[in-house]
Amino acid sequence: MQYTAEVRPTIDAGTRRDRSRALGLAARVLCALCALCVSASWALGGERDVRELLDGVKSLGKCGVPGRIAAWGPDAFPVLLGDVGGDLKAPVVAAATSGPARLVAFGHNGYFGDILGEGDGWRLMENALRWAANRPKGKLRVGVLDNAGFAALLAKRGFEAENVTALERLDKPPAFEVLCGDIREWGAPDMARVEKFLDAGGGIVSGVTGWGWQQLNAGKSLARDNGGNRVAARFGLSWTDGTVEAAEDGRFHPAAKDLPWCHAPTALDALTAKTPPAGFGPREAGMASWTIAQTTTAVPEDDKQFRPRLARLFSGRTPIVPSETQPLKKDRSLERLQLSIEGDSALAAPPTKVKALPAAAAFPGSVPEKAPRVQRIVAIDLAVPRWHSTGLYAAPGDVIEISMPPAAVARNLRVRIGCHADDIAHHDEWRRAPRITREEPLDADSVKVASPFGGPIFVVVPDKAPPEVVQVKFRNVVEAPRFVLGATDPAAWREKLRQQPGPWTELETDKLILTIPSSIARAIEDPTAILERWNVAMDAAADLAGIPTQRPSPERFVCDVQISAGYMHSGYPIMAHLDAAAFTSDPEKLCVDGWGPFHEVGHNHQVGAWTFDGTGEVTNNVFTLYMYEVACGRKPADDERFTADARTKRWKEQKDRKDAFARWKSDPFLALMLYVDVQQEFGWDLYKRVFREYAAMKQSDLPTSDLGRRDEWLVRVSRAAGRDLGPLFTSWGLETSPEARQSLADLPVWLPEGRR
Repeated sequence: MQYTAEVRPTIDAGTRRDRSRALGLAARVLCALCALCVSASWALGGERDVRELLDGVKSLGKCGVPGRIAAWGPDAFPVLLGDVGGDLKAPVVAAATSGPARLVAFGHNGYFGDILGEGDGWRLMENALRWAANRPKGKLRVGVLDNAGFAALLAKRGFEAENVTALERLDKPPAFEVLCGDIREWGAPDMARVEKFLDAGGGIVSGVTGWGWQQLNAGKSLARDNGGNRVAARFGLSWTDGTVEAAEDGRFHPAAKDLPWCHAPTALDALTAKTPPAGFGPREAGMASWTIAQTTTAVPEDDKQFRPRLARLFSGRTPIVPSETQPLKKDRSLERLQLSIEGDSALAAPPTKVKALPAAAAFPGSVPEKAPRVQRIVAIDLAVPRWHSTGLYAAPGDVIEISMPPAAVARNLRVRIGCHADDIAHHDEWRRAPRITREEPLDADSVKVASPFGGPIFVVVPDKAPPEVVQVKFRNVVEAPRFVLGATDPAAWREKLRQQPGPWTELETDKLILTIPSSIARAIEDPTAILERWNVAMDAAADLAGIPTQRPSPERFVCDVQISAGYMHSGYPIMAHLDAAAFTSDPEKLCVDGWGPFHEVGHNHQVGAWTFDGTGEVTNNVFTLYMYEVACGRKPADDERFTADARTKRWKEQKDRKDAFARWKSDPFLALMLYVDVQQEFGWDLYKRVFREYAAMKQSDLPTSDLGRRDEWLVRVSRAAGRDLGPLFTSWGLETSPEARQSLADLPVWLPEGRR
């Protein structure tokens, strides 16, 4: 619970304990305000509640991929934080009061099960149930929401737990003190029952995986439509999109010093104070700014406290325009916050209220003032999922209209404006606005949409849509350069198409689509050669992986002024910095500088069953090497890093080290040499065979432990080679079990020349 100079303490349930506690907290508020000269409300009001919730808790195990929680109400507070990137953190557990009611929120709905056995999860859950009930001792009646297994676990731990399959149960005595579990999409009657339960002083302990819900409910608002958030809104809490990471040990640990800056009102107090609170430096300011920006996407639209305060703060300020040459650094926290809120608000606004933001001119770029707005019809093949290019561009602030046959409305199509989908908010400097793309459902036969940043226009097709072709009409759009291998006439490209006014160009095959600045594309006389080379490389990757060369949909490669991680990263789309546009779109340069893009394509073909600890940046490079050989004629041994002499030299340095396995896992190029050893002796067909064997395995037969994955790999590669490769693995430092090595005793041992 947190208090500010403007908010009176709420005394829960009127008990003597809470009255004395509130008086003590109020006294501490006054003393601390005098010392800090800022309403650092979280640090003053929430710390006792956090101590109660974390009593005896040193860590919480990671459950799946937990989501984030936003604490934005005056009586809400973070409890445990997870890492977001850089110095940024977000709550994975938070809590709040609302009058006599209490809520404890977990960032994953899987926390109501055996995962609590990791770390001090059970202690935290017991603390949460008692805190939510406002009863530290005695028998506690808990209604578990449709989870009989968890009810049984609670009963074993001394709670009076009952599995509740229908909320009509709340109408009958004996009453529960706490409801526990996954909040569902309750209808009006059940919501009324829950509100009555809370008004009477009931508590809730719940978990929601916000990002997962959002993925399954495209087109819906997580803040408005999610059942958990409809309950949590009264408490000033929201489950949000995005994920958090645990520490290296796979657990979340208390971090009291960072909690205030993950509570939005306290963070805003600190950012706007004339005298910053003690301990509030650049790191904390960056965290506070990010917290507030993320929170604005989660606060309900009808909020009467936090949203109006932000609107007043930024009213009339000069627009912020970051760029590659003038990045917005983390020490300019208020300006970063301003840009985030302006951008996110504009991206969420109704089309008629969207205006071009000045930051759009810097990136993704402006459309020439006199560029004609046109009307075009594009055929969309629903047999192909994911993004469909249109060759059209939405100018920043322009309202475009999209229409299609009424029967197509049921196909759950979406329109996307922008391909630069990476969120860069966690970086210490911003070379563009942190979020610049917009995606909306095509839920009517005529839809209007606008983006303050503009961008290429895509139609997004869901998986397993009926195989039909839909004619989609676009109005008030700008044409952009687009070349489709086998469909676009190179002469038409040279003479006209590459001069289209859209600032971003797409060069396409049915295997890969490159999105590059039009300024670079206009210098390409004929994209045929580069796209043909990419086709060969992509077919090589498919051949090695054992998947059809005719892909369900093309992979994408997008260049950006700044991306979320690294110089490039895998995914859909693969993302890279702007300078990659020059060599990914040139057939000769690709064969010189192609390691990065081939590496990321390799990531998109990795399989967890044969990618064990230490090889996340290794097994993908098996694909890199093969793509180089097939597409560019450059064999592994042609690379000076992987010649026979180079491998033997590294092997001699490695073979007798006591820390050989740790060193092998920490050096991707060292680890790759083992794979090159095998390839050089037994050829690429060995890997093709082994990858296909894995693909044919039942999920239940795949190893689940890291040692099991290493053993499986050793045995399958050895059997495919017809040689015992155990001594080779061991000499490089890769540890396997005695049982796995013994199972190969019927095979002759093989080691490379000069290593016996």
